[in-house]
Amino acid sequence: MLLRHTTETGEGRSITFYSLYMHLRDLDGIRKSVGPLPNNPPEAGSSSALPKWLSYSIDGVQVPQNLRVYRKDMLGYAGACHGQPHLHFEIFMTEGDFRAWFEQSGLAVQLGNRNPTTRAARDYWGHSYFVIPGGQSFVSKPPDAVGAAAAAYFPSLQSGTLDAGSKLYVEAYFHKGQRYTRSWVERDGTLTPLTAAPVADAYTDYEYRMYERATALYPQCPSDGYELLRFGRILSDHPTLTVAAQKTWVAVPFEAGKQGYIDISQQAIQKLSDAEFPFFMGWQKIEEGNTPFSKDGICDYDELRRIVAVVEDAETPAERMCPAHEQEAKLATYIANHAEVRERFRGFVCHAPSEWDASGNGARYRRLKDPDGFFGKRKEFDPNGYDDFIKFLEQFQFLEETPLGGGKKFWFFHPLAFIRHFRKCGWLGIKEFEQIYSNNRYSRRQQPSPDSLRGTYLIPINLAARKYVLTDPTRFAHLLGQGRRGVRLADYYAGKQYAGKTGCGWFSWHGKKSIIHCP
Repeated sequence: MLLRHTTETGEGRSITFYSLYMHLRDLDGIRKSVGPLPNNPPEAGSSSALPKWLSYSIDGVQVPQNLRVYRKDMLGYAGACHGQPHLHFEIFMTEGDFRAWFEQSGLAVQLGNRNPTTRAARDYWGHSYFVIPGGQSFVSKPPDAVGAAAAAYFPSLQSGTLDAGSKLYVEAYFHKGQRYTRSWVERDGTLTPLTAAPVADAYTDYEYRMYERATALYPQCPSDGYELLRFGRILSDHPTLTVAAQKTWVAVPFEAGKQGYIDISQQAIQKLSDAEFPFFMGWQKIEEGNTPFSKDGICDYDELRRIVAVVEDAETPAERMCPAHEQEAKLATYIANHAEVRERFRGFVCHAPSEWDASGNGARYRRLKDPDGFFGKRKEFDPNGYDDFIKFLEQFQFLEETPLGGGKKFWFFHPLAFIRHFRKCGWLGIKEFEQIYSNNRYSRRQQPSPDSLRGTYLIPINLAARKYVLTDPTRFAHLLGQGRRGVRLADYYAGKQYAGKTGCGWFSWHGKKSIIHCP
């Protein structure tokens, strides 16, 4: 099953990608293991039942028209491959869709850039990251923290200086009211972690008291100050604070076991987010000139080892240059036994043809027919082995029969890493907003129209959720639920005895109780 996904990740940021599911359990297998299918399956999908379009057998590749699949809709049950429980899952983008999102004019993502810089674009989501150049100093207390009120926000830490030839990468995020950081130092091109686990900020309840902190440290404009504390920079279009008033002292680990304060508002310090796919978090483009895949599309063992920077001194180059089938077995064992290699793989974004495209079979598998290839060695007693293998393979290949076509390359992501990364985004798209505040909640004659109302409030709601750390699913659900409750009350009282009364123009939400202010 091949699905096309389109969603939004920010203002003017629409992304399209594909997910592929193979080895799903067949209908007979579902009946035997799960139970009989309903005689009248639902037309639309759900999280608990297969829809009608998945409840009947089909022949060949079918491309349905105007069929929508929603998040959490059931697609089937995991099946088997070679008699073993198995499910094959891919996420990839076409070259055009990849360029449209990762290389969008004015919003280009710095994937693969080993020297990322602060973008002028306001595209921000997920965790914050700071790139601190060598020679920077860290202090035990900010020099500006004078007076008991200001000093209370900066518990005493350690001081020190970053080596001139090194670079510090810092991750910062909030979780359940606290602020956490992790750090890596780069020396001679090698990244070394300084924190075995996230380090909690010395100031307790940093996030819960961030508004109080912003009010105390940035009295001229607490709103701008809140963004400095939240993002490391002001994302609003029209900041009030002058550059001199934007000093942002935060605690970061700069040596193993040491934390100090540094002003991250300096131009020399780069401010990033997960929207940048930073390389030091493992994201890496694998394409021409930097790929373990040879021209035939087969992964080369030596090149893979070089890319993941793992060396086994006990193994000689001659031992690594084994026949193809031995290399494949060794490669599988090598990956299974090296957790650090699997971790590196999760960040690979690979530019390659699909193995489900039959047009590439000749180039991809021809080495198997070489005299020292798997089928070349077996030709005397298995003369049809290669042809039988290709026939078997072609039963799984289908891409040429889809609108994607054959003979193309795609950008492949580790599917779970892709999902986990974009879950950090939290941007609510217009279609999702329509599901929450649907047209049937409004009268047909209501003005402004539902579309106009949603268009007015969608971006401000998203920006508010991002700014005040409300993009977590639980927090966002509360924000939308309380907002919907307030709107329902407003609609209710607008049609009752309060309608038309002077001064009855606003409603406030306090915890779980709605207060209506009206004379």
